[in-house]
Amino acid sequence: MSLVTLSSPKANHQTLEDAWLQRADQLGLAQLDSPVWNDLHDALHAVGSGYHQAVKEWIHLVEDRFLATWESYESGDVLDEEVSTESVLCHRFLMEGVELWLSALADFRDSVDDRVDRDSILKQAEAGQRFLVLVQLINDEAESVTNNFLSWARN
Repeated sequence: MSLVTLSSPKANHQTLEDAWLQRADQLGLAQLDSPVWNDLHDALHAVGSGYHQAVKEWIHLVEDRFLATWESYESGDVLDEEVSTESVLCHRFLMEGVELWLSALADFRDSVDDRVDRDSILKQAEAGQRFLVLVQLINDEAESVTNNFLSWARN
C-alpha cells in the first residue's frame, strides 16, 4: 500500500517508503556505527574466544534494553496532529528494526554454546540497524525542515 507517491515528468513513480528504503540500502558502514552495533561485533569475537557466559549476559542486557525502549515507545500517546506520513514510516521502520535486532540476538543467544552463524546474525542486525538509522534520519530531516520553515516565517 502506497502512502505517498512521488512523481516526475517521466512518470517514474516511487513511494516515499520506497525512497527511504533505497536510502537505507545506500547507507555506508560508518553510518551504521553505534555502541550496540560495535558491541555486537565484539561479542561475536568474544564468543569465538570462548567467553560464552559473558556473551550470554551481554545478549540478555541488550535484549532487555531493546524491549524496554520498545515498551516505553508503545506506551506513549500520539496526538492526532502528530500523525503524518513520516511518523507512520518511523513507526514501521522502528518496529522492523527492533524486530530484526531481537531476531539476531535470539539467534546469537541460541547458538552461543554451539555453532554461531556470524554472517546470518550480522545480516539480520545490519538490516535492523539500517531501519533504526532511517528513523533517526527521518527525525533529523523533519526537524531541519521545521526549523527552516520557522526561521523563514519569522523573517
